[in-house]
Amino acid sequence: MDEKIKIEFNPSINKLLECEKIEFELVDLNDELDLEILSLQDDISNLDVFIDKMTDHSDKLDVSISIFSGLLTGIIDMFFVGEFSLKEGYEWSSNKVNDFVKKVARITGYKGNDLEKAIRHLEKYGSPSDSVTSSFGGGRQHHLRDFAHHASPIGLIFSLLTQFTGKAYGTNEFGAFINVDIEKTAFIGHDFSTKIIFGLIYWIFHIASDMAGSNSNAGTGTGVTGPILSLVKTLSSIRIFKDKNAASEFSSNLSKLFNGTLLAERDEKGKIAKDSYGKPLVNKMDLRGELGVFHQITKQAIPILINESLVRGFFFINRFIEEIKVKKKLKYVDWEKTYPFENRTIERMLTISNSVFTMIDLSSAFLSSIIHYKGSLIEIGKEFILKINFVGVGRLAISIGNETIMNMRKNKIIKERMELNNELLYLMKTKIIIGEKNIWVAAEETEKSIAKLLTIIEKTKIIIDNDISEIYLDIDEIEDINLSKIEENNFGLINELLDILE
Repeated sequence: MDEKIKIEFNPSINKLLECEKIEFELVDLNDELDLEILSLQDDISNLDVFIDKMTDHSDKLDVSISIFSGLLTGIIDMFFVGEFSLKEGYEWSSNKVNDFVKKVARITGYKGNDLEKAIRHLEKYGSPSDSVTSSFGGGRQHHLRDFAHHASPIGLIFSLLTQFTGKAYGTNEFGAFINVDIEKTAFIGHDFSTKIIFGLIYWIFHIASDMAGSNSNAGTGTGVTGPILSLVKTLSSIRIFKDKNAASEFSSNLSKLFNGTLLAERDEKGKIAKDSYGKPLVNKMDLRGELGVFHQITKQAIPILINESLVRGFFFINRFIEEIKVKKKLKYVDWEKTYPFENRTIERMLTISNSVFTMIDLSSAFLSSIIHYKGSLIEIGKEFILKINFVGVGRLAISIGNETIMNMRKNKIIKERMELNNELLYLMKTKIIIGEKNIWVAAEETEKSIAKLLTIIEKTKIIIDNDISEIYLDIDEIEDINLSKIEENNFGLINELLDILE
């Protein structure tokens, strides 16, 4: 706010000089400028906090613990996890699917525990598109090509669509999208409610009857497509390939993936190998295959989760102890400094531990492949790939990615901070310039006011001198006055004046 120093003179002199006041004005700095400076300082402080979080503060103890955790979990992975096995995963998932099919059958009234009979019991819940199986490649392929037979949200959508349009949807042998009129409408609802029952309830039970194979080869027959292959197959039908030959080849590979020949075990001549019972050693990627892969990935994730828990747990405990040492009391602890998430230090520790883990995993996989498979390099390569912990490799990639992103964000924030700091310096310089200007303006105004004051003093001196001269003249006139005449006209006045003067 502006401050004003006001000088007021005697009213009689002001009246004589016909002036009222002299004002000295001292101009303060702009309040808005100060507020803007404070706002910038707050913004810079907030950025400093973020930059600190995006900066690696790990010490020797943090690095040592990270290395130890990577070593420990690497050893756990090497001795207790084993290689990635599609066969083992498929066997596990087949048992789970068989149990699921029998449970669903019991829900619908089946009383036994035989898989074949459970499937036969569920087959009464038919599907409209089963009447046009030949349009989708027959018994071995229609579970892949007919979208209503996919065990996924996509399958449910096309099942309901069939109920309201009377058409089945899928692809032909070349992977092109087709729709076919339903030939037998026994499982097409006549009104809205029955269409929902057939399209939803019957669809669930029918998918359950197909996922473990038919009743003639229960547990080993053609299953249904899982969510991942279903999505890929559906997307491929919208012609992501402009070349028809490429589209046809991709569709063919999806079919081979579904029936197991693409990932089958092969002999030295490249033919599909057979077990001791003469059964082809294929690895189907149907719903059971996808569940098996998920099971194997889950098994590989165990040492990764242990590593994650060890590193993050140590970070929390170590920072908590440091806070207690500094703050002395629990209520003063800054909990944000103890959180083992969203800061560069914990990401650096995880990058180190995951790097050590992956190094041990790759080394053990390579040595084991060479020791156990002394044949061709191709066989050694296949065995090496199967022994790799893909979850660990993926977690290392995520750690490196997180660090890269944090570093990019940090650099961006540093640049932003520099810009704000430059703006702050500019405003501070402006404040100084305005202050200097105000000082000179105030000095100039003060000089003018002092000159004006001196002028008034000079004029006042002249007035006072004139008044004194007039007073002397009046006194001289008083000396010439005849006192006897005063007494005559004002009796007792002289005595009163003498009394006052005494």
